[in-house]
Amino acid sequence: MNFVNDVVWPGLVSGSLFALVALGINMVERVTKVVNFAHAQLIYWAPLATLLLTRQFDVPVALAFVLATLGVVAAALVEERVAIRPFLRRGSALPWILSTLAVGTLLERAAYYQFSGEPQAFTYNLGQGPIDLAGIRTTGSEITIIVVALVLVGAVTLFWRSTLLGRRLNAVAEDLDGATSVGISAARASQLVMVGSGLVAAVTGFVAAPSLQVGPSLGLSLLFNGFVAAAIGGIGSLPGSLLGGLSLGLLLQFANVHFGTVAINAVLFGTLLVVYLVRPQGLFGDRVLRSV
Repeated sequence: MNFVNDVVWPGLVSGSLFALVALGINMVERVTKVVNFAHAQLIYWAPLATLLLTRQFDVPVALAFVLATLGVVAAALVEERVAIRPFLRRGSALPWILSTLAVGTLLERAAYYQFSGEPQAFTYNLGQGPIDLAGIRTTGSEITIIVVALVLVGAVTLFWRSTLLGRRLNAVAEDLDGATSVGISAARASQLVMVGSGLVAAVTGFVAAPSLQVGPSLGLSLLFNGFVAAAIGGIGSLPGSLLGGLSLGLLLQFANVHFGTVAINAVLFGTLLVVYLVRPQGLFGDRVLRSV
């Protein structure tokens, strides 16, 4: 067994995908305290919409990518208005869990209606031919996944820390009442993070699609892995998205190689359990203090 080719590199590739999913989840949760359970459907609708536009309406590929991305962002904004914003100040998590799951179900049904539930091959790939990268067997698509994850997580984190708008979003995330008292709109902040999350979801779908079959199963599997990655790095932590995703990818690939696919779910759920037992706030998350 070649440890780098069989464990390290595939783990970094899958972990980078998990990091992108975790990033989209954390962006929304950081500001709204809502975990968007429809994020999976936004991910796979980007490549599905591209296929729909090119196959059925003969839209040029480049334009189809743009329109599909805009469509995902528009869907994210609609979801924000009907399924997230009404519950921002609710103490219970149940309403937004049900509302985001409902939006996800509607998007999933729409995908089944258009493609009869059959997974689709995404032919607009970024290079599936073999590449030898200093002895590592890889492809252009795999390299793209890792590069995009590094760039996006870094860019979003830098934006959040270094720009006026990012600092305003941080203010809402850390003290909603204090931020609104100085004129920062919580509703506008919620909209902005959903736009950003929609863009991240579209990019995630585009880079994941060439290597995987596009369909509802793609989004669901990525969502759960992304949620565990977010929990490892810290729910709401942007840099934690990358560390959590890469850690989970390497761990699952190691389990797959040494124990087979039957061990993956056990390792996945076991990792989530250990994280919440040992460090519930994750590696980069802040410890939650309770006022008494």
